[in-house]
Amino acid sequence: MRILYTSLAYPPSIGGGEIHLHRLVREMSRRGADVQVICQWSRSRSDWLRGSTTEADPPLRYEHDGVPVNRLGFDDATKARMRPWTSLYRQRPLRGLAIRRLAGLLAPFYRAAVDARPDLVHILRMGCEHLPQAARQYAEEQGIPWVVTPLHHPGWDGGKYRHYDRIFRAADGVIALTESERETLIRSKGVAAEKVHVTGIGPILDDNGFAVGSAVNPFAQRGVNAPYVLFLGRKAGYKGWDTLLDAAPAILERHPDARIVFAGPDTPESTARFDACDDPRIVNLGEVDLPGKTALLAGCALLALPSTAESFGGVFTEAWACGRPVVGVGLPSVACVVDHETDGLLIEPAAAPLADAVSRLLGDPAAADRMGQAGREKVRSRFSWERLAERTAEVYEAASRSR
Repeated sequence: MRILYTSLAYPPSIGGGEIHLHRLVREMSRRGADVQVICQWSRSRSDWLRGSTTEADPPLRYEHDGVPVNRLGFDDATKARMRPWTSLYRQRPLRGLAIRRLAGLLAPFYRAAVDARPDLVHILRMGCEHLPQAARQYAEEQGIPWVVTPLHHPGWDGGKYRHYDRIFRAADGVIALTESERETLIRSKGVAAEKVHVTGIGPILDDNGFAVGSAVNPFAQRGVNAPYVLFLGRKAGYKGWDTLLDAAPAILERHPDARIVFAGPDTPESTARFDACDDPRIVNLGEVDLPGKTALLAGCALLALPSTAESFGGVFTEAWACGRPVVGVGLPSVACVVDHETDGLLIEPAAAPLADAVSRLLGDPAAADRMGQAGREKVRSRFSWERLAERTAEVYEAASRSR
């Protein structure tokens, strides 16, 4: 099968969505599929609208881990034609019109980027709607099935997101990451139940660098010493890094030899707060590479991700693959992934319950180890990339039959 993947961003950009898409694409290629990716970003950005229209990067063809990627870019005349529609996009009553016009301007570049007519188009929801809309139009023009992964977060409801909802309803197949997401797509978004399939996310770890359980600690000179609690993720507000920082004094009062380690891209807010922190047991590493991330997970006592908006939380599977327990917020989506008291602990999104949960695991290494091993077995049986690719192939087959 020839599959065309479409995503706003793709590695070497390091966001969770694009990294996990890349691993899926690699697995599908290993299964014999002929794959190609069309994206707009190959680096980390946050200017969703301007970065995909008037300030888009220049076009680029490249290969990442053997996957052919075509990064779309626009000439100055096209960017000038996009400018008034980006202004209208910000006005919610006119957003639908702006999406159609932007998708129409993008469509010729999308068609030109396709190397060979695919058998199926798989769209990853990320950023504004015009790229998914252009990919949808291409698939429908060609008469081929198309599938979308919404990456739906709690809170993505209401009129602001209705144009994405229309894309979900029109797709031949929709891939949800959890049963909670599936129920939301059916109940709140109006997607036909038979179109929605649940897969999941697997771990992204370094296959060739630090071995899981390795005694090597590349961050020792930066104050990372065991036992340490690890936060891993972009330091956006909803990720809960600040909740863990607020909980740190209570944790360290009970476990004075522990460290609280934060890894992931910073924001101006996080930089300011860490600059003002003078406790050497609280360590902010900033962005780390894949071997560094793997080493941090392999050496931590537990992972704490008190995020209040997750479609799945792929870092949970990464911690489990290293045999580490996790602490997360009891969102419906996260509760579908983490089994409370079995492979981790679920809490309310506040500093006090987070401090209690983290302190409990630090104080009971045997229980922490049992939870970590239960998580490792869950990854092996449900969230290996081989298993996820198998489920995804089944979705493609179902979408092709429906078309």
